[in-house]
Amino acid sequence: MNLFKYLFSPKGRVRRFSFVYTWCIVLLFVSMASVFAVNNDYLWFAPLALLPLTIRRLHDVGMSGINSFIIYQVYGLWALQLLGLNSIHFMGYDISMLTLIYYTAWPSTLCVFYLMMKKGDQGSNEYGADPLWNLAPRVTLQEFLSWSDEAKS
Repeated sequence: MNLFKYLFSPKGRVRRFSFVYTWCIVLLFVSMASVFAVNNDYLWFAPLALLPLTIRRLHDVGMSGINSFIIYQVYGLWALQLLGLNSIHFMGYDISMLTLIYYTAWPSTLCVFYLMMKKGDQGSNEYGADPLWNLAPRVTLQEFLSWSDEAKS
């Protein structure tokens, strides 16, 4: 699988190790780019690269990719704040966008940590084949012994 398809395709499933590894690499890249840049123009890359990956991880645990919008709602609020919306009026109160961002960041972070720790569904599910199947095919002892007997003859 090439890198572009790996980062930007929401189809299929991804295992825990690949999910955590890719999160670390993307966040390291974005952090380094934002430190060395004059402004934070590179921060848009993180949700763009991580949304399809998160959708595939949700598929691995048997959940719909629509749930990823709950996780990434904080980025939508952040984008509204960057566009100039500094507060919203709700039920007679003015609520700062930064306050909304701070309060939605915690549940989003907890959801991502849950996906990092949750074991994926064994075998195929409605979203595709088990990503671990290619790494270590599961065969019974009898099948293994029959293969080894065929190899000897």
